[in-house]
Amino acid sequence: MPVSSPILRRTAAVLAAAPAVLLAGTGPASAPAQGPQQENPAVVRLLAGDRAGGWQDGFGTAAKFNAPGGLAVDGSGNILVADSQSHRIRRVSPSGDVQTLAGSGEGNAENGVGTAASFNGPGGLDVGPDGDVYVADTQNGRLRKVRSNGGETTDLTPGQFYALPRDTAVDRQGKVYVAEANAGWVRKVDPTTRSRTVVTRGLSEPWGVDVGPDGSLYVTDYGKQRIRRVTRSGRHHTFAGNGNYGVRDGPPGYATFGRPAAIDVDRDGYVWIADLGTHRIRVVSPEGVVATVAGGNQGFDDGPARQARFDNPRGIAVPGDGSTVYVSDRANNAIRVITGIDKRTLTRPPAVGTTRSGALARGIPVTCGGNDKGRCSLTVRYAGRVIATRSVKLDYIGRRTIYVRIPGDARAAVRANDRTEFTVSGTFRGPVGPRRLPTTTVVAR
Repeated sequence: MPVSSPILRRTAAVLAAAPAVLLAGTGPASAPAQGPQQENPAVVRLLAGDRAGGWQDGFGTAAKFNAPGGLAVDGSGNILVADSQSHRIRRVSPSGDVQTLAGSGEGNAENGVGTAASFNGPGGLDVGPDGDVYVADTQNGRLRKVRSNGGETTDLTPGQFYALPRDTAVDRQGKVYVAEANAGWVRKVDPTTRSRTVVTRGLSEPWGVDVGPDGSLYVTDYGKQRIRRVTRSGRHHTFAGNGNYGVRDGPPGYATFGRPAAIDVDRDGYVWIADLGTHRIRVVSPEGVVATVAGGNQGFDDGPARQARFDNPRGIAVPGDGSTVYVSDRANNAIRVITGIDKRTLTRPPAVGTTRSGALARGIPVTCGGNDKGRCSLTVRYAGRVIATRSVKLDYIGRRTIYVRIPGDARAAVRANDRTEFTVSGTFRGPVGPRRLPTTTVVAR
């Protein structure tokens, strides 16, 4: 779950979700041309938990978890865990020392200090600006607060229970957001007055929630396979995912998810997803490009990220710049850590190709479009200089192939060389203003 400590959250300019821009290939119209996989030096290892399940404090594999859920990182770098089926809130040091912060292990709703308190299937949690922990006590339908200075647990729920609260997020002002799966909405809560306001509704099954560095709210719609975004001005739109179940990486109108659960937004505006149904950890760039960081087949394996395996990853926390990610591996009863991540390389659009006949005849095919109407302005560069531009109005939502014709001298270069590289960049102007599109290289062979 989110990293909400003011020490770790920093203000950063975040680009709004951009429509897809990619070079159209010679394959089926439904799929963009794909280049080679980006390099991924990341490595997955077990941080804590013996995989057998149960409850036990201790170091590394001497500790036990029981279906761990949401994660958060506090200002000291400790990982907080909603240990769902042990009905406890656990704290894990960066080196793997596990201690119980709150919860007796009984599935009740008692307030109290430390293990005198009780929870019932806590799902997600977050850390507020004051260091206190806000817990979605899922099976109790309550919002709970665990104080950082002594572990006293109190109930912030007014008279009416929450409708299966899955997750929480806390903004810089200390307001708490609660994702309620059974209601299909996210509500904003004032912890002092306990007043509640719906900020987004009409979701199929909101699961994870987090606040980005620009104040936007991000929600995983578990039932509709999408990541939703609510801007500070109140505008709602799909940030990533086309609604189909799957594992495709790529731009927002093309990429697919499979039961996206937990979510965290890092200080640079990259969005991290525990894609529960596909057993993968995914990342989405500020432009909306989706990439798989780790995982694939269901199971358990440490090692290089592309070969590592998870089993129903349920929680995620990303401190700092996103080079390290913590994951709660629910069915493996373990807390895993991924290190050595290069998020910018992973989400960089791959170089893709076009044929000589295509480049010389109709021009370079570019697919532009996504989740908004607007105007797509494209620039093609060859040998460092601008050789062609085109601006096209998109009056419908969806992807459209645009051909950018190249001038005679560049066409001559294509004829003379075995390999000619063109760089395509551009902007999209839609309802929320201009957005930079990912720069892509096209190779004419």
